[in-house]
Amino acid sequence: MNKLVFPYNFHTHSVLCDGKDELEVMAAAAYDLGFKGLGFSGHLYVDGTSVSMSDESIKQYRETISGLKEAYEGRMSILCGAEADFFDNHDLSWCDYVIQSVHDFRFVIDGETFYVPTDLTAEILEDMVARYYGGDWYRVCRDFYEMEGKIAEKERVDIIGHFDYITKYNETHSYFDENDPRYVNSWMNALDRLVPLGKPFEINTAVFYRGMRKTPYLSPAILAEIKRRGGCITISGDVHDKTRLYQGFPEAIEFAHAAGFNSAVIMTEHGPEEIGI
Repeated sequence: MNKLVFPYNFHTHSVLCDGKDELEVMAAAAYDLGFKGLGFSGHLYVDGTSVSMSDESIKQYRETISGLKEAYEGRMSILCGAEADFFDNHDLSWCDYVIQSVHDFRFVIDGETFYVPTDLTAEILEDMVARYYGGDWYRVCRDFYEMEGKIAEKERVDIIGHFDYITKYNETHSYFDENDPRYVNSWMNALDRLVPLGKPFEINTAVFYRGMRKTPYLSPAILAEIKRRGGCITISGDVHDKTRLYQGFPEAIEFAHAAGFNSAVIMTEHGPEEIGI
């Protein structure tokens, strides 16, 4: 087994939502890599989204993870978590931990509700901005970070997922200037509400290792501001197949160190703990 600096991942998806591998396959791959802990975070979205786990899938998800906990007891910690969307209304009491993320915009027109994902394709996002915002990306960012800030009102928050998700396509398509005060003020206002929660923001390597950006979610500027305010972090791969379990982690740790972080939060059966990185 390899010696990993941060042998944990708590943002992991399987075939029961939008991942490619079975839960058992993901666990075996994590163990072979030398992981000490693996948390599954199946998608719990609003009704009608294509990547949601169904009620039957959730039942299978929980049962399978329960078996994996027993199978790896004493060798690797297995946790049964979930990634909840901003508009989600599922019962979360069964989760070992919950990642709260903003994925979608919601519009109500003539009494009909529309959800527009921020991440499926750049074209979908561009169409939304043109159709509902008249091309004003800074209004889009303002509304996105208003939702992020309102995560503070959620009943269950254990990890704040990909905080600056709205930048997924920005580096390659240059929709807005991330140094513009209109953009900076939007995320700063969200941090005003979220940092006092004391919950870790994830450094999410997915967009980084997929080649969409040269930096992970939590841009260096946001990461440095979280540190300045006394906030905390965790590191995740937002993994959708077994080959990505640790991809981008060494680089993410370098970004964390550059911002002044020497520790990160992990989830355990007994709650969150902070370890050195």
